[in-house]
Amino acid sequence: MSIVVNTPSGNIGRPLVEALLARGEKVTILSRNPQKVADLVAKGATLVEGAADDRGAIEKAFAGAKSIFWLTPPAYSPNYVEWAVATGKLAASIAKEKGVKRAVVLSSIGAQAGAGLGPVSALGPIEDAFKAAVSDVVSLRAGFFMENVLQNTATIATAGAIFAPIPADAPIPMVATKDIAAVAFEELVKPAASGFRVRGVHGPADITQNQLAAILSETLGKPVKYVQVPIDAAEKGMAEAGLPPFLVTLFSQMYRAMIDGRMKAAEPRSAETTTPTTFAEFARTVVKPAVAAATPARTTFIAALQFDGSNPAAIMERLPAERARIAELKKEGTILNLWIAADNTRGFIELSAANAEAAKKALASLPLHEFMKIDLVAIRPS
Repeated sequence: MSIVVNTPSGNIGRPLVEALLARGEKVTILSRNPQKVADLVAKGATLVEGAADDRGAIEKAFAGAKSIFWLTPPAYSPNYVEWAVATGKLAASIAKEKGVKRAVVLSSIGAQAGAGLGPVSALGPIEDAFKAAVSDVVSLRAGFFMENVLQNTATIATAGAIFAPIPADAPIPMVATKDIAAVAFEELVKPAASGFRVRGVHGPADITQNQLAAILSETLGKPVKYVQVPIDAAEKGMAEAGLPPFLVTLFSQMYRAMIDGRMKAAEPRSAETTTPTTFAEFARTVVKPAVAAATPARTTFIAALQFDGSNPAAIMERLPAERARIAELKKEGTILNLWIAADNTRGFIELSAANAEAAKKALASLPLHEFMKIDLVAIRPS
């Protein structure tokens, strides 16, 4: 008797399969991309090649299975919700035909709210399908994946910001996908039971987008801000980024459900729903390397300054603003060092910028720049 996992190459399926194999379980994996799971086969998994909606492949995979883990693939298409529900119902019916005794189904917070939730709309009906077909079903209603933050890697790297329509101060349960895999493993290897049960998988804490940005700022060592954008602006941005209209509609529905409160967890936070990986740990181990890889190469510059002391009153008036701006540029990593001669007539600034234009723009933002003659030179290690 085997345990079947239908998404073995994903962020949840792969660590789940590896954990089951390490325990000595017989594991069957359903995948349409054999090359992506060759390492799992080498470790002992049995591969059934086929897609999640391939009846023949599902029948072959489920034959002789005692348990299954079902994750609805994000195979987005114009009829995604209908396809996902039909695929889940197909898998549930085959599980019943093959006598599968246990199903662990990945769901989401908000699945209880019905339609109008974008891709999450499919998950309630899929829960119901497995509930009707298999005697022992656990639905894992997971929180917002921490990995979703990686969609903002480019704007974090280049603009120090995350732009989204999610309310800035709304606490949201956030969970690392490896922790979802660990919970699925726990449920799959439990002693036999019966009935339908919902288990929340909520991460260690509910956090707001502002708190998320603060954690990223501390971890990355540079300011990161969260910018809440209107939903219509988000829709326009998704369209301009090349998303097809059906995807814009799908994600817009989900965002609107988050805004109006329909995407909240129905399961109270408890020891059972709380998982260990904090967002600070995830930011340090996953987000930080991703942002570093996406950060454009920077050049070091030296700016030689010659001060014009003909208007000392104006200089003194602007000096507090000058010091504040220098502190800002130091904090964001643009100004590395600043030296002023003892006679206060000359100085040097060491800068780090993407190019000379960016360095000049930073210098031009100094309130005292009009009282300086500036010579900018790019330098490199000798």
